[in-house]
Amino acid sequence: MLVELLVTAGGIATGMTLYQKHLKGKHSGQWLEDLRRATRRTSELIFGNERNQQLLSLSSEEETDTRRKTEKIINRKVAVSVISTGFATAGLFLYAPLGLLCLPGIIYVSKDIFVSGYRSLVHQRKANVDVISGLCKIFLLISGHLFICSTTTVIFAVNRKLLNKVKSNAKGNLVNVFRQQPRVAWVLQEGVECEVPVAELKQDAIVVVGAGETIPVDGEIISGSAYIDQHILTGESQPAEKSCGDQVFSATIVLSGNIQIKVDKVGEQTTAAQIGMMLNQTADIKTDQQLKAEEFSDKTVLPTLALSAFAFPFFGPTSALVILQSHFKYRMNIVSAIGLLNYLNLASQSKLLIKDGRAFERISSVDTVVFDKTGTLTEEMPQVAEIHVCAENSADNLLRYAAAAEGKQTHPIARAIIAEAQVRELDLPVLDEAEYQVGYGLSARLDQRQVQVGSVRFMALMGLDLSDELQQCYDTCCDRGNTLILVAVDNQLIGGIELCPTIRPEAQEIISGLSERGVTATYIISGDHEAPTRKLANTLGIKHYFAGVLPEQKADLIKQLQSEGRSVCFIGDGINDCIAMKQADISVSLGDASTVAIDSSQVILLDNSLKNLHRLFDLSKQFMKSTKICATAILLPSIVGMSGALFSGLGLAQVLLLSQLGLMVAVTTSVYPVLKHSLSETDEK
Repeated sequence: MLVELLVTAGGIATGMTLYQKHLKGKHSGQWLEDLRRATRRTSELIFGNERNQQLLSLSSEEETDTRRKTEKIINRKVAVSVISTGFATAGLFLYAPLGLLCLPGIIYVSKDIFVSGYRSLVHQRKANVDVISGLCKIFLLISGHLFICSTTTVIFAVNRKLLNKVKSNAKGNLVNVFRQQPRVAWVLQEGVECEVPVAELKQDAIVVVGAGETIPVDGEIISGSAYIDQHILTGESQPAEKSCGDQVFSATIVLSGNIQIKVDKVGEQTTAAQIGMMLNQTADIKTDQQLKAEEFSDKTVLPTLALSAFAFPFFGPTSALVILQSHFKYRMNIVSAIGLLNYLNLASQSKLLIKDGRAFERISSVDTVVFDKTGTLTEEMPQVAEIHVCAENSADNLLRYAAAAEGKQTHPIARAIIAEAQVRELDLPVLDEAEYQVGYGLSARLDQRQVQVGSVRFMALMGLDLSDELQQCYDTCCDRGNTLILVAVDNQLIGGIELCPTIRPEAQEIISGLSERGVTATYIISGDHEAPTRKLANTLGIKHYFAGVLPEQKADLIKQLQSEGRSVCFIGDGINDCIAMKQADISVSLGDASTVAIDSSQVILLDNSLKNLHRLFDLSKQFMKSTKICATAILLPSIVGMSGALFSGLGLAQVLLLSQLGLMVAVTTSVYPVLKHSLSETDEK
């Protein structure tokens, strides 16, 4: 393909120049090996092998099949256009009648141009770039310029291929909250558990859910208690303890325990599904926008047609055709797409998956970044803030018992307690036996003593009441937004371990660096209490925060900031963040976020940290700068060609050569960042 040849030629030429400067003095054999490796790496980056794999991992089989079928059709048209150009070239240089063999291919590939041009004129009552392209092809064929006509057909086919790659991931990525939902549920009927399809569940039915199972409905617990992972819905990394009278929601997971749920909402009526439907209703608001290159090309159609019509009676039909041919048509789109794909692929090397390429343009104008607190600025595993002991007990002894009892557990709270014991280098007693109770807590035999570790509710189930001292401690922890894990030995409470969220180690640096990249304000949005939210904001140097925010209020706060003229980037990871993500100008989620958050976001931080957020902003600014240079390289030959047609008698061949030189310069500029990246990788090796 023409553009791929241009990319390769531009990349290799630039690469050789850079290597001569950068690797001067190296052995020639080593230089050639480095150049070969850099060229291969450049090719991989340009055509996005790694990014394609990242996208496929997030796509459903149906989406993948549709994408492949579309690409197959487009690739066929590119191949036909190249073959047609081969026949036209043979007719030009070898045997003239061979050139006629290019006509079927030109007609086959150009059919889309004529259909689009007709629809634009008749149905939309406006002229798009396909109108100019169609007129050019008709006049070129009538005048016998088969080679030029074939060449422009190749450019059109490649343009469609590149634009499809840019747009394919912005379309059709609708939120699917049922992707990991169970298809059947166990329903209690006359004291017997029966397997029933989820689609057939009725309101007030009693659903039984055990450890390791996903809750299929919204409802109220009427029996039992459980330890539930609500991360997919709330973004909260610490599981919640639920018992009789508590509400539970579909898509959340029972980690331990067994509960009976009275069904309130099923299927599309559940909270998760309703959020998904709201998101899908707004999914086309941003995806229906065209790329700026397309819009600009269309806006210049009427002036070009008018200038050509003016030239026809005064300068002749050739000048009129040269003016039409001078229009950059699809070249702006091609260069824009190549540059965008290159930067998307560079981002993927930094574990940044950008699903919607237009996010690059929006990121460069962002002046406000809003972080969801839980799971975004804080890590999954909490940390020990303080150990509260009763009477003559020591902190180390209390921690020693708790860590030994939790030694075989893998949930975040257990890992935090064990980590603190390791930091203190405590010798842990041997675990004789452990009994895992329903709900959040366990009993264990250690050193011939009975040890209980768990929440206030768990201790109440064990018949252990809090002293006034521990009750006050518990209330203080709640005010701080922290968790208190109580420890009892031989049925006597000896104290508790206060756990607080762990701030991501990179958060401080990220917040500081954003101001250097044009971000004038950062905010925290949290459903947590005022005190812990304020403490986190002060620790990170964030001046603005919203505490006690309900899920449905998050989008309203984003809208409020936008009404003040701000361009907002929202970073979150729960289902309850997704409407705010759709409202924001740019939405970012972490790689381990909820399925719906990943579906809703435009950018995914695949390494599950904020480390590459600066890289995202830097790449955006570089992309915008490169785009301006490329636009100049495309526009200048068009201006020169139109002026030459009117004042210096430029012909079709000269205009075609001039436009291709401009395309070569623009493509080389677009490829340069990828080449530079591959060179740096080669140097490191």
